[in-house]
Amino acid sequence: MAGSVYKRGAVWWAEIRRRSAPKSAKRNYISLRTRDQETAREIARLMHFADAPEQVSPIHQVVGRFLAYKRRKISQRFYEELLIVLHAWLRDTAIQEIGEVTPGILQDWFDRKTEKVKVSTAVSYLTWVGNFLAWCVREEYLAENCACAVEVPRYSKPVRRVFVSAPEVRVLINECEDPELRFCLFCGFHAGLRFGEVVQARPQWFELAERLLHVTRASDWEPKDRQDRTIPLTDEFCAFLAVYGLRVPFMIAPKANSQWRYRYTFIRRFKSYVASKGYGWLTFHDCRRTFASIAVSRGISLYKVAKWLGDSFAMVERHYGHLEPHDPEINRIFGT
Repeated sequence: MAGSVYKRGAVWWAEIRRRSAPKSAKRNYISLRTRDQETAREIARLMHFADAPEQVSPIHQVVGRFLAYKRRKISQRFYEELLIVLHAWLRDTAIQEIGEVTPGILQDWFDRKTEKVKVSTAVSYLTWVGNFLAWCVREEYLAENCACAVEVPRYSKPVRRVFVSAPEVRVLINECEDPELRFCLFCGFHAGLRFGEVVQARPQWFELAERLLHVTRASDWEPKDRQDRTIPLTDEFCAFLAVYGLRVPFMIAPKANSQWRYRYTFIRRFKSYVASKGYGWLTFHDCRRTFASIAVSRGISLYKVAKWLGDSFAMVERHYGHLEPHDPEINRIFGT
């Protein structure tokens, strides 16, 4: 690969292009999630290791091959996360050979991490490293995945509400006086769109005559699962769109600055609004959870909900199917 680091706002990014690719080939741009230039250069070099194995240590050669493999399998967001974690792991442990990886080294690294970050965060780092080591076992670089031997202290994540009820949804949407923000609320609560999908929503996605919403890939963007999908529009959403209109070239903030990771962000407006209504805990992704949980609780099949969300059947069943606790079928037990 060939590439360079450059700054967008306060954060460093990398421009990635394979050495063998023609100059006209599409280039990839990846956020390095750091404000330090030297750290950005180190991470960028890590991405190039697979293309220049003779210039790096054996462990970096293996990591480079793993990154090249994962780049085709996961979204850019998760690739960035994986890249940052592996870079930090190599820096902190100073391992030179893949055979030097032992349970003791991983345990020491994990314990030092828990002194700096929350246990749950350290566990997520360990998961990424474990994913790399599992690949090493499959490729026969290692005999076993040492990450499985790391002792993780017991911890519990704070419990919080992750959805709102249908009446609460109506209040949040109906009392919103900002048309753009109201559009975003409809996209989340009535269609289960992710934040990035709302930002990228385009007029050609909406087929009002057929009452359909098509989340469609573009030359400069693709959904998290890299697949197009179609979602039926609710009566309320259609009525709102008839007034709001299909705006060009994007449904929100057509002229927004594009120097950040997302073309545009409405999160500050969203957080300010929901906090003013007494829902300061609500995140935009909770709108998607609300859409899924209410749909499942109303008897809509998990298969349909999974198709609308762009998730697997198992994912919907595990993460969304249990969120809406109210179920009128409980009354059938005693025939009421």
